[in-house]
Amino acid sequence: MDIIFETPEGTAFSIEIGFFDTVLEIKEKVHMYQGIPVARQTLAFNGKVLEDERDVEYCALFQDCRVQLLIANEPQVMEINEQESSPSKKIQLKIKTPSSDAYVPLEMDEDDTILQLKEKIHEMEPIPNIVNRFLLKSNGEELQDHQSLRDYGFTDDAEINVFVNPTAIPSGTVEINEEEPLPSKKIQLKIKIPSSRDSVPLEMDVDDTVLRLKEKIHDMEPIPVNRLVLQSNRAELQDHRSLRDCELTDNAEIDVFIKPTAIHSEAGSSKRAKKGTKQLKVMVLPWQGTVKIPVEVNPSDNVEELRKELEKLQQRNQINLPVEGYFFIHKQSILDDHKSFRWQDVANGDTIEIFPGMVTNG
Repeated sequence: MDIIFETPEGTAFSIEIGFFDTVLEIKEKVHMYQGIPVARQTLAFNGKVLEDERDVEYCALFQDCRVQLLIANEPQVMEINEQESSPSKKIQLKIKTPSSDAYVPLEMDEDDTILQLKEKIHEMEPIPNIVNRFLLKSNGEELQDHQSLRDYGFTDDAEINVFVNPTAIPSGTVEINEEEPLPSKKIQLKIKIPSSRDSVPLEMDVDDTVLRLKEKIHDMEPIPVNRLVLQSNRAELQDHRSLRDCELTDNAEIDVFIKPTAIHSEAGSSKRAKKGTKQLKVMVLPWQGTVKIPVEVNPSDNVEELRKELEKLQQRNQINLPVEGYFFIHKQSILDDHKSFRWQDVANGDTIEIFPGMVTNG
């Protein structure tokens, strides 16, 4: 269904959203089509601010309803000044999980996101299909996945409480032991492996994880599991999620891709990488622009290779780059020119924004 977004300036636009989208996913679509960073968006409907974790049904959104889009001023941190930036460091957190009465120490980098913290906690609390249902709180405040530990001002010995959010229940708090598990069932998938033109049928349980699916594919195609990348409807499937979480049903088509062998920074290795086919397409959002430009790179290339590709586009008058230098932002983080896209978790289809200025390591 289509939702109409209105800004205080009087402009309006519409975007198609899904009936099961969360508010955070709606903001990501606004970012995708309008170039407005998620962190700067506030959505309101019927006089109420919409919370990120709520879904369309809970917010009572319907076809052609009008949602107010408030856009915060550009964060000062985007106007990079090295004197204002602070180095990243390790901090020791105290984590209290549902299965423990005591706090457990966990070391993290202060620039790690809340989502990365959830993944670390999942290693401590190995409940199947649980990462996307973790709810973290500190001093009564719920922590948002896209924010970093530094954003929340966490320091050594900060206490974080972990809760498990029951599925398919839009309101109220339900204890985890009250949750009714969904019945398990078998589904037939269509696997498109690189060595075959035709899809290969494969039966799986809906509660199997994507990692388990990769292991089954490995039995069919002897490629290391850690090099397999699976996509459905062009969306990459994450190892820790179940097939149920990914909403896979009978006859769902799974595309199988193979990651290139890990390539280090040695000169010889770099030359070999550049001879291969570029397998990572990123969407570059120019400074003060709204139209994204697709650019193909190698996942193992350092980010500085993107600058070379953009310079070629500028020579063909396909993009205007800031004259006095620029840097790249990916998911509210500055990309390091001297580290690879894979190292910095840049995935296929991700948006990289251009901002004017210079970043130096002092």
